[in-house]
Amino acid sequence: MNLLRRKELGSIQTLVETVFGDELQQLGGDWLNKCYLSFSPSGYAAVARDATIAWKKFGSDQKDVVVSSGGQAFEEKVTALQWIEVESAAAERSDSAASGESSSTTLQVALVVGWSSGQVKLFDVQGRLLLSQFFDLSEVKRLKLRGYGGTDGSQDLLVMYEESVVVRVEGTAIIRFLAKEE
Repeated sequence: MNLLRRKELGSIQTLVETVFGDELQQLGGDWLNKCYLSFSPSGYAAVARDATIAWKKFGSDQKDVVVSSGGQAFEEKVTALQWIEVESAAAERSDSAASGESSSTTLQVALVVGWSSGQVKLFDVQGRLLLSQFFDLSEVKRLKLRGYGGTDGSQDLLVMYEESVVVRVEGTAIIRFLAKEE
């Protein structure tokens, strides 16, 4: 099992402080039961509470990315978080190669967020919104990845709603959204 280093724990603490603000002191050790956490295999961590999400990559000097849906007519809350990582194939032109084409893959990382309104949003690691979609109008209960990552789109996203409604988003569709940002 890979244990978190002290620096990484400090990064998580910073994210938690960003999301909870002054209320963190009052909650004491109960903060973990009042938020959503997600960790990616490539080292990203996300913390969400109410309508605020903060994330960061461990071991990088990147500033915390903070997204909030505040200021809307109704109070929307985060109800599920899931990192998704896919390899997208990119064709690169080699100036020195006479044959022309060579293939490479790039790891694309995105955060999928489920909301109390039923909306699902997909953010890139810089915080840009890539997709905002209502598949159902009930609260998102859980986000789950099924299959294996790779360039063939074999990893699907399952969005689970109240009343046993499940929506499957094909991995190839996710790759298309991530590829638009390359």
